[in-house]
Amino acid sequence: MTEAQVPVETPLARMHSLLSAKAVVIPKALPDGGSPNMESRIVKIENPENPSEFVILDRSRITPELMQLAKQRAGVAPGTPDAAFHIYSELAKIIEQMDKEQIPNSVEPPVQPTAAQPEPQQARTSGDTASRPKRKTTARVADTQTAAPPPPPPPPPPPSPGELLHIPFLAEKPQKPAQRATFNFGVDGGTVTARYHAILVKNDMIVLIYDTRYEDGVQYAPPVTGPDKTFTVTLPDNDRSWTVCSLGVQFAIGCLDITVLFAIPAEPA
Repeated sequence: MTEAQVPVETPLARMHSLLSAKAVVIPKALPDGGSPNMESRIVKIENPENPSEFVILDRSRITPELMQLAKQRAGVAPGTPDAAFHIYSELAKIIEQMDKEQIPNSVEPPVQPTAAQPEPQQARTSGDTASRPKRKTTARVADTQTAAPPPPPPPPPPPSPGELLHIPFLAEKPQKPAQRATFNFGVDGGTVTARYHAILVKNDMIVLIYDTRYEDGVQYAPPVTGPDKTFTVTLPDNDRSWTVCSLGVQFAIGCLDITVLFAIPAEPA
């Protein structure tokens, strides 16, 4: 920008009109991060590569935040002959933009960082924070909810009473009796064949077990004969026979009807 090109209506033009003989020229190289040692408030800064190109700055408007922003926008390597001029040229543009938008000098102007040179976040002091107006912000909460896990499989059904008691036929659904027994009462009583859910032989006792939940069969209980009258019990499935008597030992455990017959030991020959 040349002196003739400075717009009349801008703050830079007003600064230019105040320029006096005391205005100083910024040297070719400034200490990195430092500010010039100037005697007057309004300063003129020339391009060492092209003295006809210069900018005019109000030294009181220069802050460390604006200087840092100008360095980022200039994008020049420190130490080059015209690095300082380009930095202060960007600083003049920033101040001019702030004057047009009426932004206080203590508030950082909105900056759109370029893709090549993203703007780093600046550390703010407690004094800067107190002087800046509060800004409305909207908090963004990350969605931390994850997909709900699948429901656990249903628990296995509880064991049936038969499984707990190790009685195979005592299932949830009543089963058909499968074991046969034939009772021979002689000439007077005849022969009767019946089915039971279980027939146990233990210690000279024949135990007949019937599941009363089964409704499609006929339950048979041998008559009580007393100890003096006997009859024969044959198990066709294993071809075994006993001479027994019925003493009326019958009882129920839940749905099971139980009849106990007593075997008569054979007399020694």
